[in-house]
Amino acid sequence: MNYELAVALSRKIAWSNTGCIASIADDGCTATLRNLYCDPTTGLWNLSNGDEAKAVVQAHDRHTLKHLSWNHTGTELAVIDNLGNISVSSLLTSINRSSLSSRCVLGAEDNLSAPVGSMWLNQDRPLLLHGLATKNANGQWTFTGSRFRQAGPHNPHVVGEQSSRNKAAFVVVTRAGSVRLLYQGPDGVRWLEIKADLENISSAEDLITHAAICAETGSYK
Repeated sequence: MNYELAVALSRKIAWSNTGCIASIADDGCTATLRNLYCDPTTGLWNLSNGDEAKAVVQAHDRHTLKHLSWNHTGTELAVIDNLGNISVSSLLTSINRSSLSSRCVLGAEDNLSAPVGSMWLNQDRPLLLHGLATKNANGQWTFTGSRFRQAGPHNPHVVGEQSSRNKAAFVVVTRAGSVRLLYQGPDGVRWLEIKADLENISSAEDLITHAAICAETGSYK
């Protein structure tokens, strides 16, 4: 069996909420960051030439890159290679330039650690929803707003009585039926990992090929 075929995840391009576009080259050797920009002379929108994400390539030690995924805020990028190694990098922005800084690498334990499903968890903080805008008799526009809590589960780290509301977390299901959770610690710099088994795999016929994950409202402990 060709082990590279065991990595079911294969998204080669991802667009973040910050407007940054990350992509993997056809040969899987490099990753590139691009941004949309408006030509001041013509008013037309174009894609920038792109900057190589050297931090991602170095983190994976030249292994073939297979899958990438931005978190919900578009500030953290998870990349998975053909061996199942996972890296998380932070997006750094400056005037007319974007780059990635590698934060951590989650190594594959064995051939059965290849991810078959993944998802960024929602952050445990309220979001503001804006209602329909209406125009009053004075010609002024008004609208209503409401807050709601994003569906969990969330980053599990707790410091005293305050949870890590603004910290990211990334969950992965492997071929062997294990769930691996990679999440930011309280300082926002260190990344930690916890692991649990969904079921025992006794033969090659029991290996998982694909997994779908979604958030759900409720109480999580």
